[in-house]
Amino acid sequence: MIKIALCGSPGSGKSTTAAHAFVLMKQKYINVDYVHEYVREEINKGWKPNHMAEQFRILKHQREREDTLPENLEFMITDSPLFLIYYYAIVNTEKPCEDRFTLVSLYEDFIQDLQRYDYIFFMVRDKPYVVDGTRYQTEAEADAIHVQLKALLDLHKIDYTEVRGNSDAAEFILDLVGV
Repeated sequence: MIKIALCGSPGSGKSTTAAHAFVLMKQKYINVDYVHEYVREEINKGWKPNHMAEQFRILKHQREREDTLPENLEFMITDSPLFLIYYYAIVNTEKPCEDRFTLVSLYEDFIQDLQRYDYIFFMVRDKPYVVDGTRYQTEAEADAIHVQLKALLDLHKIDYTEVRGNSDAAEFILDLVGV
């Protein structure tokens, strides 16, 4: 199975592009599944992270979504790759984590999870930022996430392709993966 991961800041077009790519692949009779982000459901219920250790629960549920896919799939596409959970654990909590075990454990998962994906696409926002009820970051916070997340990937020498989050993004990605 070829695994495609879309990452980027809130509002960058990850979910829209992943859903569009999924539909385009289905229309071509490609055996594909779309693994959407578990945390969005939690945010919609009013959850907001306040401790780094809470990310373990998010990681568990997101990993389960990926690991329970049928083996005969040709492609998997996700707008919530597992390695994003480490980033949000270290920057998106109200209380700093004093438990070094938690930090080290999440970092070990981050390093392993970077290897799960055949293609990583870093989405760049190409439209006005909209607070749609499923994200709680301001536009300035989303812009900071863009810079920090890109720096984290670059620091770890992760091979990714930047994609503008516009209406052509899904076709662009499918061309790059040979679909």
